[in-house]
Amino acid sequence: MQETQPSPEELARQGEAAYQAGDFAAAAEHYAAAEQAYLAQGQRLLAAEMANNRSVALLQAEQAQQAYAAVAPTVDLFAQHGDRRRQALALGNRAAALEALGRLKEAEADYVASEAILHELGETELLGVVRQRLAALHLRLRRPADALIDTSIALEGRPLSLREKVLRFLLRIVYRLLGRPL
Repeated sequence: MQETQPSPEELARQGEAAYQAGDFAAAAEHYAAAEQAYLAQGQRLLAAEMANNRSVALLQAEQAQQAYAAVAPTVDLFAQHGDRRRQALALGNRAAALEALGRLKEAEADYVASEAILHELGETELLGVVRQRLAALHLRLRRPADALIDTSIALEGRPLSLREKVLRFLLRIVYRLLGRPL
């Protein structure tokens, strides 16, 4: 009796379940299988999306080089197909992999490119996430003023938690001390 292969959608669901369970290595394997299944069907954009998911799982599994290899080609593919949102997400994922590899200037460039596209698309929630990552990167680059600005901008345009409201208040004090309006 011949065993049926799981569909790419089922493989992607298995990857998501493994990721949610914290089994990042298994998640990466499922996403890789889903990627190959989508490629076999000629669905390159969905395969690239699975490569991005695999990259995130690999980063969580502390396999930065493999994460970078998974995500790197997807940025151009999404750009070629005019899929700006997924291009921005791929740029953010590539930036995270570059950051984990210690390639901080390249990571910064990708975060900035991702930020620009997300701003253009009005994706405020995702934009806030990228700006927070950029703030953390600017701290690593020993640029605290840029980190403060990034953090302040990341908090704009969305409901804030109590912790974020306190942070925003403290940022206003710092800005006043620096003689800059916020």
